[in-house]
Amino acid sequence: MGAQHSTLNENLKGVFGKELKELNDLCYRIISKEDTSKFTKNKYNMFINELYDNHVLVLEKQLNKHLKIDLEQLNSSIYLLPKKQEDVIDLDQDKGFFSKAQSKFIKKSDLTNMISQHYFTILNMVKLVTQVYDLEGGGDLSIAGILKRNISMDNGLLVVNYCNMSQFDYKDNKRVEKVNFGNLKGVKLLTTLMSKDEARAFTKHLNALLSDNTSYAKLEKTICENNLLYDTKEFSDLFKNKNGMKIDCSKHKYYSNTNEYDLFLSVSKNNPILSGNKCLDRKKVIINMNDKNISKQSKKLHQLYDTFTNNYNHNIKNVFSNLYSVIDMKDGFTIKDVSNNQLQNTLKKLKVHIMKFYINSVVDYKNLLDQAKKVGSVNVNKNNL
Repeated sequence: MGAQHSTLNENLKGVFGKELKELNDLCYRIISKEDTSKFTKNKYNMFINELYDNHVLVLEKQLNKHLKIDLEQLNSSIYLLPKKQEDVIDLDQDKGFFSKAQSKFIKKSDLTNMISQHYFTILNMVKLVTQVYDLEGGGDLSIAGILKRNISMDNGLLVVNYCNMSQFDYKDNKRVEKVNFGNLKGVKLLTTLMSKDEARAFTKHLNALLSDNTSYAKLEKTICENNLLYDTKEFSDLFKNKNGMKIDCSKHKYYSNTNEYDLFLSVSKNNPILSGNKCLDRKKVIINMNDKNISKQSKKLHQLYDTFTNNYNHNIKNVFSNLYSVIDMKDGFTIKDVSNNQLQNTLKKLKVHIMKFYINSVVDYKNLLDQAKKVGSVNVNKNNL
């Protein structure tokens, strides 16, 4: 499950290879050292005179000492700063820049850190996408890929694999009745880009979804916590069409007596097989979708199966929109001029979409399994996925 660099692959394999090809190509061009197309734009050419009409060339290594440098000094990382900065007035070179928004002087060392963090955030967004969606592997090791490999629909036969026991892992060389989701590609980076409260609420909600003893009230609480932290209704909207669930967050307030979080999550029975060595009691539901005696049930199962795929494709489109908010790939490679507030807002939206990716994958699988078990026959599955 280790993270690897994405590669440009004409025939990307994997359970979602076809769906991920365009996203893989985009991320590869951004992070690859070999692809020079990213710097074909004149605004990234250091030797174009017109560059200085709009930008100041700054060397990261010497940014604390100088505002401008000579081209002969280019021997480490460089940055292009827009000359027009409405929020900043240069009042005193000794004290630094005066920020109208913050009503204080910003030291050059602070400016160095701000610039570095700005571009580091953009690259982390790209890195996060490559890991979470397992672009190089065609999605096989993503949460959706693992769950999709628990499901097959071939020649009118639907097969849904599941684990008939609580899944386990090892911590400090001891077996624990939990699974380390930190080994899932992208999870550690995602939680690193979150505040501790956000990470705690997210992992707590996943734990609630994967546990068989989660009460309705507890599940609602975890849903509303995510809504409140991200100032959205998107997480409760995921459950609005589920029978018997009416999520009401109006009376909930976010409260936590700890900001710690645990990536070891409880995964009870009747969940997807996350790994062959974590489940020793494997079963599967087999349904003949062409059986006329279950035509109504088959239609429902087809709808649930399609929901899994449709939600995946919709999520990929949302991620594209997040990346295009900060990167222009229409003609070469351009990092868009966005403020820090705009960048942080885009990162926030990306985190929400990725959280929904995990949540939708689990919920859609469990809805399909629940319906399948009402209709089909259960068989022991002794083979690894």
